[in-house]
Amino acid sequence: MKPFFSILIPVYNQVGLMDDCIKSIKNQTFKDFEVIVVDDGSTDASYEMLSDIAKEDERFIILQHGKNKSLATARYTAMEKVRGDYVLFLDSDDYYFDYTLEKIHDFVTKTPVDIVRFGYLGIRKELTEEHPAFKTDDPYLSLLKGDITPTVWKNCYARKIIDTAVERTEPFYCNMGEDVFWGTVLYSIAESFGTIDEYLHNYLMGEGMSTNLSAQTIEKLKRNIDSTKECGKNLIKYIAKYDSAHSDMVHDKIVAMQKYTLLQSVSGQRDFCNIVRGITLFDEEDTQEVFAYGCRKLIPFYVRMAYGLTDDVMDKLGIVYDKNIYS
Repeated sequence: MKPFFSILIPVYNQVGLMDDCIKSIKNQTFKDFEVIVVDDGSTDASYEMLSDIAKEDERFIILQHGKNKSLATARYTAMEKVRGDYVLFLDSDDYYFDYTLEKIHDFVTKTPVDIVRFGYLGIRKELTEEHPAFKTDDPYLSLLKGDITPTVWKNCYARKIIDTAVERTEPFYCNMGEDVFWGTVLYSIAESFGTIDEYLHNYLMGEGMSTNLSAQTIEKLKRNIDSTKECGKNLIKYIAKYDSAHSDMVHDKIVAMQKYTLLQSVSGQRDFCNIVRGITLFDEEDTQEVFAYGCRKLIPFYVRMAYGLTDDVMDKLGIVYDKNIYS
């Protein structure tokens, strides 16, 4: 018998790091689900750990990539195997409340929609941030405009949305921007949306960026830029075929994704050489908008911060400073 829910979890080197995730699934008050876990070529003992979990609970299905194929592809692999009526994505370091599946089940049985949106809590050490579902009459348009973040794990999807997404797309290597791709694809397919005005997901927030941009971090930024380019290429291809009316908005979304990648890499930096090195990586034909953003906004911003300059001093020096630097 097919389960009501399919929960999809990509995993890479998570030994000892996903106990809360697994525990939260096993503790669900609603029990009719399967969990499809894709070990994406882990180099630690993740696959063995997951196999042991599957031996204890037959609802866990473990798939394995022989080599690392990226988060975007790991999700695709899991999406191909779903059997449930509704599908959720869960990152291996996040976790649910005990009542999460029950709340969603009760909602969709009364109001069967293609995508159900819900709120989440952002957890960082002792800080908890509340993130309710964004209020909108047109979720897809709001996502394209950037009012809704494209994160796939804060929604529940009808099986037909997942099946259609698999039919329309193909796997590609991408570890940065994959939510932009999958979020846009899934929202573009949906014809009906619903919202649960509760927090049903716990998102473990990162601890921030290093204050030193090392050579290794530069290499990581290069890989992330490549991922965003691959994401953008596949998204443009998809939109051109299935939703050409929104091509311009998708272009803006890709640029915003790449700006975020740049901001993430230089956040907390105090060494101008490292900041410039990061910005310079975008000095290529297909990322000129981001390069210009770095030169015209980020550099003046960091000049002001580094030297404690007031707006009046910046004006006297002839340096344009945009207070909306992170917009």
